[in-house]
Parts: sequence; structure tokens; C-alpha cells
Amino acid sequence: MDINSTLGIFLLILALSLTLGAVSAEEVEIDDNQELLSIDSQEDSIALAESNIPTEDDYSADVGVEVTKVSETEDSSRWLIFAYNNGTDIAVNAWVTIKLSDNLRYYDSYAFTGEFDSEYGIWYIGDLDSSDSTGLFINVMPIASGQQYYYIGAEIMSETFDPDLSNNNVLIEWGSKNGTSGNDTGNHSQSDSSAKAISQSLPAAGNPVAVALFAVLTLIGIGGKRKKL
Repeated sequence: MDINSTLGIFLLILALSLTLGAVSAEEVEIDDNQELLSIDSQEDSIALAESNIPTEDDYSADVGVEVTKVSETEDSSRWLIFAYNNGTDIAVNAWVTIKLSDNLRYYDSYAFTGEFDSEYGIWYIGDLDSSDSTGLFINVMPIASGQQYYYIGAEIMSETFDPDLSNNNVLIEWGSKNGTSGNDTGNHSQSDSSAKAISQSLPAAGNPVAVALFAVLTLIGIGGKRKKL
């Protein structure tokens, strides 16, 4: 084999090597770009998933209570304890603690949900679904006649996280207080030991149909088991 043939074969091998090297480098660059695109896509998916993770507030109850007088006679009055849940989550094991002034005597009740323990003044509602409401009727009578100061207090709680406790307490006052006569039967929320006036209307997010039903059933005289506090 002469020198020219040998040189030609060498140049051919060199050209093939350079061509294969260029193709290999292009493949590596494509693979790297695909990997980068894959990583970016994964990061976008993770960010989207994290943005859709519900926060603590997305799973919370917002229980509230209202107390309204629905009927009255000379020696007794009937009251509606109206409990509701405006939250997005179920209020697990909800209960309402009811407190009467010492000069009021409880003698009758009817619970639409759960059971009322008249010995301790606790209405055990149970689970209260989101946007649901229920009621308890209680009948009370004054122990002594004459102008006196009376009150009915109610506090609702549950085992579910509740970020807003402003509607969990209500205090109804009427009669004479500190020697001044009056007839205050408005709803008052309690904050620690103080009482602050709030609206006398039922909660805007409550169920007006349920409240109307409660009132109608009261007028036709629904009774319950009679117990003494």
C-alpha cells in the first residue's frame, strides 16, 4: 500500500470520527434540554399542587348561637335557643351551655337535635353539619313576682377548630337592674365577664325557614320532658 492510500484511509477515519462526535454532542444537548424541561414541568406541577392544598381556615367550623323569646304568658315565657354552623367543616360534638338567673326556674324543654341535660344546663347537639342549624325550646318562669332583673345566657362550642368566637356567646337581659326598670330582651354577646350589645335579629347566614318552623311549632304547643334545673 502506498503513502497516498494510507493517507486517504486516515483522513476518511478522521472524518467519520468527527461526524460521530458531532452527532453524539447534539444528542447530549437534546437530552439535557429535555431533562431541564422535565425539571421545570415538575416544579410547575408541585407549585400548582401546593397552591391547591387547603389551608387550616378551609377546614373550620363557625358555630354561633342566638336566644329569642317566642311566647309569653303572665307567669312563664318560652325561648328558642338557635344554634348554627356557618363554617366549611362539620362542627363535631357541638354543645350549648345555658345559664339562667337565680330567680328563674326552668320547667320544660324540647330539643330538635340531641338532648338537653337540665341538671347541668347543657344541650348536647352532636355533630352540626356545615350551613346547618337546629333549635331548643325552653320554658322558664320567675320564682317571685314583681319587677326583677332576669337573664338567659347561652354559649356554644364544638371540638372543631373555630377561628371566629365572636358569635359563640349570647346574653339576654330584661326586667329591673340596679333599681332601674326596663325591658331589654335584645341579644348580647359575652366577652369574658362583660356583655356587649349586638343585633337582635337572627344570623344572616342562618336558616330563616327553620326559624319560622320553630316559631310555628312553638305556637301550637310542642312539649317535652319536664325536668328541673
